[in-house]
Formats: sequence, structure tokens, C-alpha cells
Amino acid sequence: MRCPECGMDYPETKTICIPCGVNITNGEKLSTTVTILPADENTEEDARERRRPVKILSSLWTFVTMLIPGILWPPILIVCILLIPLAAFVVHLGMVMFFLGLPFAGIMVCGLSVAIYWQAVAWMQTGQWMLLQNALVEYNTMQWFFFMIATLIPYGGFLAYMVYVVHPQMPK
Repeated sequence: MRCPECGMDYPETKTICIPCGVNITNGEKLSTTVTILPADENTEEDARERRRPVKILSSLWTFVTMLIPGILWPPILIVCILLIPLAAFVVHLGMVMFFLGLPFAGIMVCGLSVAIYWQAVAWMQTGQWMLLQNALVEYNTMQWFFFMIATLIPYGGFLAYMVYVVHPQMPK
């Protein structure tokens, strides 16, 4: 087929000449109407406002998964969720031993609970089954900062609880 306007050859399957805008089968000129709507100042701002919470949550999730990639691996997540209460129980046992007059045994048991907890944090931070020692060698500055915060907050709070709540109630 040949375009009646420009004379360009087309296969039988084509019906429109793109450069001319002509229907090749009947020779009619096709037209397009463009309507420009008046710009609404609030529309763009509203769209930005609707996207902002999603962008903030997306950025937060990206940061969390970068800092704690183990949260994306269900086996690591499940084991860590089980190890953290175990570490809390063991530290509680160690503090009770300490306050009952067995200070060295209590300190050793508390050290064991810290090691259990640190191993769980290391698995969460590396996202793989890595021994604590190997994980600590590979940490960058941000991971070290998170590791310290993840250690100080729960153990500091637990120590304060034991000293100010449990210890005054212990028999003298």
C-alpha cells in the first residue's frame, strides 16, 4: 500500500502513515485534539503529601534492612526471637545468684547471657550464621554503633530494674 499524501510504501497490514497522519486505506487525514487543563496549584502539593508517608516508611525500611539484614531471613529471625528471651532468663538467674550471695557464679551466668544475646544480635546484623567473633571483625562504624545501643539499652534497663526493684525486696 502507498500513502496518498507522501507516497511512502507500507505493508498490507499497516493502516496509518505515521509521518502524515493519514489513514492509508481510505485517505482520510487523522487529527488529534489536545486539551490543556489549567494548572491547579494544590494538585501537585497534594500528590507530594500523599507520597510523603510512603517515602518515609520506604526509607526507614531500607535503613533497617541495611542495618539488620537478618530481619529478612526467617530462620535467623525465629532463632533470634527465641534466643533473646533465653538471654533475659539467664541474666535474671545470674542476678538472683549474685544477690543471694554467690557473686562470682552470678557474674559468670550474666556473662553467658550477654554472650547469648550478642550472638543473636550478630546474626541479625550480618544476616548469616556467623560466629560472634567473626561478625565483630567485619562490622563497620554504623554496625558497631547499633551493636552498642542494642546492648546498652536492654541490659542497662534490666540492671536498673534488678538494683532498684528486685534487690530492695530480697531477704537480708
